Amino acid sequence: DRIGRGEAHDRAAHRRADPPRHHRAARTTVAMLTDADDPAFDPDTPVAPLPVDPAYVPIWTTGADGRFRLTGLPAGAYVPVAEAPGFAVGRGAPLTLALGQIVVGVELVLPRGAMVAGRVSDQRGAPVGGAIVRFAPADPIGSRGVVEVATDADGRYRAGPLAGAQAVSARAWGHGDFAGVLDVKRPADGGDLAYDVTLVVADAELEGVVEDPAGLPVVGARIAIDAGAGAGRATVAGAGGRFRLTMLPAG
Repeated sequence: DRIGRGEAHDRAAHRRADPPRHHRAARTTVAMLTDADDPAFDPDTPVAPLPVDPAYVPIWTTGADGRFRLTGLPAGAYVPVAEAPGFAVGRGAPLTLALGQIVVGVELVLPRGAMVAGRVSDQRGAPVGGAIVRFAPADPIGSRGVVEVATDADGRYRAGPLAGAQAVSARAWGHGDFAGVLDVKRPADGGDLAYDVTLVVADAELEGVVEDPAGLPVVGARIAIDAGAGAGRATVAGAGGRFRLTMLPAG
């Protein structure tokens, strides 16, 4: 038995030292052809894209038939949104797509909506020109459906078309900000929906002196408003530790 194992060991060693002829003779040569080897290759010439099957061409902008087709979407959750001039933004039901899934029959309705018009004035009735009035859907999807307009010299504006619950905000230099909610419904006569805004003039002032515990003035101290309508306004104490903040809104 020991002799048999020894012969087998010697034969295995012989095979490792002197492999069969066809193993020693096997040799492979690989040649790589690059674009530079092609005499007709021109790196400056654009390559034409491959043709796309018409059944899979995406249609992001609807035609006369109102149809659309969105292809190549990764798996995930989506909310389809449609926009068109003269209409309020239309949103479809949320969708969850799996890999390779095809969903047909999705319908989006664009509401006619209503134009919202009004006047922005201060608490004294004076017009506020250059005010920014912003309408945003109460349940927004990014910036979709957000409308911003500026008032003219008479404080008037017109925005839309809008539909549904809208978060309204208005701001203007020298005035406190405005925030409200408006449920936009198209009037029966098809006219504009009136919505006026009042911005309170920010004409309050705050002044005083900064002193140390000994009663001596502190020059260069920073005074800031941390809360309320004037949050973020700040100044630095000057000579004698005196400071003054102007054009503050009430609050």
